[in-house]
Amino acid sequence: MLRLIVSVVAALFVPPPAPASGPCPPEAAALGHAPPDGKGWACVLTGEGGQRLRHGWSVDYWPNGARRRACEYRRDVLDGRCSEWDDAGELLARGSFAEGARVGYWWFWGLERAFAHPDGAAARGSTQAVLVELGASEADAPALAQHVLEHVFEARDDIRAAPQLCSLSACVSAATVDERAVLAVQLQPPPDKAEANEAALASAAQLAAAAQKTIARARRKRDEAQAKAEARYESRVRSWENTRLQCADGTRSPSCTCGYDQRGCCSHHGGVAGCPRAYPDAPELDDSPLVTNEFVDDAAAPGP
Repeated sequence: MLRLIVSVVAALFVPPPAPASGPCPPEAAALGHAPPDGKGWACVLTGEGGQRLRHGWSVDYWPNGARRRACEYRRDVLDGRCSEWDDAGELLARGSFAEGARVGYWWFWGLERAFAHPDGAAARGSTQAVLVELGASEADAPALAQHVLEHVFEARDDIRAAPQLCSLSACVSAATVDERAVLAVQLQPPPDKAEANEAALASAAQLAAAAQKTIARARRKRDEAQAKAEARYESRVRSWENTRLQCADGTRSPSCTCGYDQRGCCSHHGGVAGCPRAYPDAPELDDSPLVTNEFVDDAAAPGP
């Protein structure tokens, strides 16, 4: 009995263990589980209205258990570091947010299909769209895309060694590192960077404008050819519609044609045998490249 009392008294004077250090801010708690016990977890706090808000790290996983996304939040708004991976564990994007908007430097992988599209018009268009989505202005996007496409297939040991082009809205650099295309973007760069790149940006803009003129001419030529093919097709359809029906006895109907109601046709000639002409085939759409992608050869182009 005395031994038990001594043990209890001693326990009262033993300091409690320190709180476990974790990934969440003090005001938040981790909810959810990583695989195999769950699909992800997040630091969560309870808002004034009782709603649960992500506050701190939030991590999602692919069905195969690979990490998919790990980003920091502040009261349910992206704020802090953020990374994304594909289901094979390859990094796709990394950068930072501030109050829900991308800021600073961002790096992107896995855009080879956009850059190496066999159609040069599609490659330019998709590259410009990516840059605009990331924060580059519509006016700057063609020149910045020109720079990206010129350099993204150059093999380098480090993306930081790739040449950079800056505008007032963004700086970009691109290269192939470890056999993966890498795009680096600096958002809202210092104004002096844009000033230092003014001549290079103007040169890239001129090249991009010339390429767009070539693309526009090719598109007009294709549209004209397609319009002519459709006009010929419509003419053949009208001719088919006005072709007199073939009757069962080998004669042609005096009044009924292929493109209209055939009820009562060839009633004195054994009925309708059919239309003596096949319905014309519609013209096929030309889905070949408008212009070739001048920045990549066939060997470097990704498969379908």
